[in-house]
Amino acid sequence: MKKVIALLFVFTFVASTFAQDNIRIKDITVSSGRGALSSGLYVGINIDPGDTTANLTFEATADYVQAIYVKKFGILSIGPSAGYFQNAPWIGPFIKIQPADFISLVSWEGVSAGQANDPAFNVQYSFAYNSLRIDVAPVYVCFTTLSFQKDRLNCLVGSGFTIPLGKKISFGVSCDYSLRDSEPLFASSISYQF
Repeated sequence: MKKVIALLFVFTFVASTFAQDNIRIKDITVSSGRGALSSGLYVGINIDPGDTTANLTFEATADYVQAIYVKKFGILSIGPSAGYFQNAPWIGPFIKIQPADFISLVSWEGVSAGQANDPAFNVQYSFAYNSLRIDVAPVYVCFTTLSFQKDRLNCLVGSGFTIPLGKKISFGVSCDYSLRDSEPLFASSISYQF
């Protein structure tokens, strides 16, 4: 819990640093539960870096901190990502294809300096995350594959919905089902848009 609180302070500092000129915070999301990529408390901040075709995301949980910067070229959004997961730094490309407003495909991969909780000075495979998501507001469905270090491939099917609680606040609920582990993963979130 102390790590999460410390990370919230870091994000607040970073966000206030960016809150100048054309750079602005777009939204903040706080969630809890389990999903394909995280479990426990999660905090995410999306920042408009002054370019309407770009997005900068900072995310943190008790296990990781990471940043993703993407630039949009038509239906393609691409850029670098980097983070620190369980004492091991990693880096990799993030690619999103959105041929229509209601459908998106994501491919995200990374290599790390060693393995989680065992950092080393050698580059190793870290993860591969691929997803297909279809949104029919306020509901979405998705199919995800996740390969992580030496773990077996995990395929997940999921769904969720978002309920507006006002002009700027929304509440979300999601459920992913791990086909590998035969286990449901539930999460809920609250988002504030600036």
